Formats: sequence, C-alpha cells, structure tokens
Amino acid sequence: MIKIAIVKAGNIATSTIIDIILDERAHREDIEVRVIGSGPKMEVKVIKEVMAIALALEPDLLIYVGPNISSKRNMEVAKVLKDFKIPIIFIGDAKNKHILKTLELYGIGYIILESDPLLGAKRAILDSTEMVLFNANVLKVLAVSGTIRLLQHELDRVIKGLKHNKTLLPRQIVDSDLALKYSGIKNPYANAKAKASFEMASIVHKLNYRACFELKKKEEYIPCVVSAHELAETAAEIAQNARNIEKINDSILRDPHDRYGQILRKEKLYGDLALLSELYQEQNDV
Repeated sequence: MIKIAIVKAGNIATSTIIDIILDERAHREDIEVRVIGSGPKMEVKVIKEVMAIALALEPDLLIYVGPNISSKRNMEVAKVLKDFKIPIIFIGDAKNKHILKTLELYGIGYIILESDPLLGAKRAILDSTEMVLFNANVLKVLAVSGTIRLLQHELDRVIKGLKHNKTLLPRQIVDSDLALKYSGIKNPYANAKAKASFEMASIVHKLNYRACFELKKKEEYIPCVVSAHELAETAAEIAQNARNIEKINDSILRDPHDRYGQILRKEKLYGDLALLSELYQEQNDV
C-alpha cells in the first residue's frame, strides 16, 4: 500500500481533480490518498502548517499542487520541502518555469502545465459563478488535450516505482505536443482541434497574468480579463468538438485503473478492456 499526501495550496483547475484521477472509481487497493489544503490563500505560515499535517501522515509520496510556485512565498516553501525525506512532486501552472532549477537542486520532481491558466482574479469580473465556469472550461481542455491522462500516467509511474523501492520523479513541462501524445485522439481534425484548444488556454494564461499584475486602470484590465475568460470558453467548445469527432468514429480511448492500480484500456465503446498496450508502456516501465 502506497500512502500519498496531496497538498493543495491555492487553486488551479487541476487542483480540483488531482486526487480522483488516481482512483476514478474509488476501487484501488494499492494506494491510500489523503488531501490537505490551505484553502484559496497561500500565506507561507498557513502552507507550513498544512505541510506539517501532511508529514504527520507519514506518506510515501507528497504531491504539492497550486499556482505560481516561482513566487517568493513558494520559494520559501520549496526550501522547507527539501528537508523532507520522501519523494515530492510539484504540479503547477506556466509561471512556475522560473523555479525549475531550484526544484531539481532540491531533488523535487515537477509537472508544469502550460494549459492550466491563471484565473482573472479581478473583483470587477470575478465572483463564485465566474470562477466555477472558468475552471470548468479549463478542465475540459485539460481532459481532451491529453493533459489529464499525462498526469495520471506520470503519477502512476511514480507509484509503480515506489512499489519496487525506486524513486522515479517526473520533470515535465507539458506543452501541446507532449499532451497530445497522451490524448488517444485518432482523427487528424480532432487532433488539430485539441491542439488549438490547448494553445488557446496558454494564451488565456498570458492575458490574465497581464490583467492581474501589469494593468492598473479598470478600463484596461476589465476587457483583458473578459477576453481571456471568453477565450477559455471557446477553447472548451473546440475541445468538446474534438471529442465529438472521436465519438462519431467510435475511437474514444478509455483507460481506467483496476483494483491493483494497473491501467486497462479500450478504444471501442463495446470493446473489452485489456491491460495497457505498448502505447504508454515506455512511460510506465520501471
């Protein structure tokens, strides 16, 4: 049994599903997952308290997920984590690229998601409804583009390694080309649509970052945030179009876990599930 502690600090769209993609049917017997969070805020004091709780659980693996770990406060958190004697994986958004050398120096793995964009957190635009709709749109892009499946397989690879007393930490910057390798999409038009949705989500990040941290006048940042959120909605629609094409072709890839954590797969709706094929075997080899 591999014990996994997931620390959620602040929020990106991936935060909402990171635990359940490892056990989508609540059926696995090889892992035990606990989730601890700091809520929407990310003060260093609170995160350190959360880390202490996570460490007290004596996990075999710690997963830290949240936005912008390149900020000063998260650099402090990274310094705290380097003294943990367990494997650690950071999962964050595109602005985290600045800290990668530091994470590698500390022996911490990472998965940086270019298509999990910053939220346009301006009071003039953002309420709870807008926040939920934005994250729902982003999650659809993450799912169809292959980003979610990549996360699933990378984390399963780490878990499989721990079962064999090996530490195989990921160091991935997930761009559209890498994500689409995991999408399972067969139709070239669907593949192009999925890629378009991913690239649009990356642009959403840039727009919202500019609105949140660079633009000061309301007349400037309001249209910037609105355009970013509209773009996220369109990206989700294009992603859904890509999946619908695959449905018409009866070529949707499905790859659930069995109770022992092995990945099964099929590509036809009425096909039989079988053990993982060679498509992802390289990523899962120990």
